[in-house]
Amino acid sequence: YTMTTQSPKDQRVVRISSVYPPDVIQNHDARDDVSDINDERENDTTNVSFEADNSSEQMNIPSIDPANFSVTIESIRRRLTIPLYRRMPNTAFGIAMGLASHAILWKTATTAYFCKTNTDSAMFLNKFFWFAAVIVASVVSFLYILKMVLYPRFVRDEWKHPVRVHFCNTPHLVLLLLTIGVPNDFGPDNTTLRAIWGVAFVCQCAITQSVYSRWMFSLNSSIKTARPQFLLSTVGLFMLAVLGEQCDIESAWGLNLPGFCFGAGAMFYMMVVISVFNGLNQARNEKKSPSLFMLFAPPSIAAVALDLMDDDPDTFSDGASMIVGWCLCLCLLLIKIGPGISDKPPTMGTYWAYVFPLASLASLLIRYADSVGSMSARVLAIVYISLATLALIIVLLRMTMHQILVMKGVERWEDPLVDKRYMHKSSKDIETGIN
Repeated sequence: YTMTTQSPKDQRVVRISSVYPPDVIQNHDARDDVSDINDERENDTTNVSFEADNSSEQMNIPSIDPANFSVTIESIRRRLTIPLYRRMPNTAFGIAMGLASHAILWKTATTAYFCKTNTDSAMFLNKFFWFAAVIVASVVSFLYILKMVLYPRFVRDEWKHPVRVHFCNTPHLVLLLLTIGVPNDFGPDNTTLRAIWGVAFVCQCAITQSVYSRWMFSLNSSIKTARPQFLLSTVGLFMLAVLGEQCDIESAWGLNLPGFCFGAGAMFYMMVVISVFNGLNQARNEKKSPSLFMLFAPPSIAAVALDLMDDDPDTFSDGASMIVGWCLCLCLLLIKIGPGISDKPPTMGTYWAYVFPLASLASLLIRYADSVGSMSARVLAIVYISLATLALIIVLLRMTMHQILVMKGVERWEDPLVDKRYMHKSSKDIETGIN
């Protein structure tokens, strides 16, 4: 980028060349970098060229002190290369969600009659993905806590952002998925499950109450501007319904809490989906977005909860069968549109949005095939197990390829909110989601 300005000393026109756009320089906030300027003024070696042009017309552009300008460039460059482990985005929890959902998939397969010949393999895969999810969740959680300590304003930016705020639900969603998918060999008792359910329920209520109030009254985060990521604030209600039924929380606490969660989740899900479909024609950049696959993740889990509420393990409820049809319709539609995975991932964990919904749908179809017992239902379940496994492999390979480029110094794990913060966008711009 080349920026032309007027020299403060001799009034000559000066052309300044830099790798950063002019608005970055003009919008620079000295308050954020005063310490950097004091520390780096003497050691600055930034290659900024100044070319005098006496013949150019003088332009009405604010003057820039070259000394402060060079330090500003170096400060911004250094901050944009903050190591990933110090600015872990909340989207990275999607990796643990994808792995934990595959643990649930293979745990469901261990109890399916048509998978009895491969029970040992299913049990092994269940344990493998569960331990992998635990490790990834632990690492990401530690690094995110480190980010909260070192850069709390990054966390505040995520909370204020109209889309990234919904990823604040992902830590307790991972907890719920890990609890549902825990291997049968060392599964906790009902008392422990109910305690975990209570913790996750408190987290769900604490976060989503703020989110839902924004849906009603915020100008920038209202339900009219809903995107598929909004569904992260509803899918946890269905997970709570599933776990509540599994640990029989109604008989222990005297309240039909799973039913309460299911009803609230169903209403909010319908509101979001209708708004998303109405707004997609104005958000064409979402056409091949991985987040679109989130459209059938909540109903896939809701169908499992509805089947558990039926209290008859030998049959699959008609209501759950209807939801299966809706999930299959959405999945086929999105496959026809075509996933977009060739582009560079916007943030870490973005492409794992393909993994969690497909694994949830495959788990639902395993339950359906096991209850119905027909050959066609078993074939359908096997097809979606294969599809979910293929999605996991492709996403893992794509993430590995990008990590190799990062290690070579060719690419970096970006975070638009971090870059926006260091390009000195205002808090209002971050809250409105302005790029």
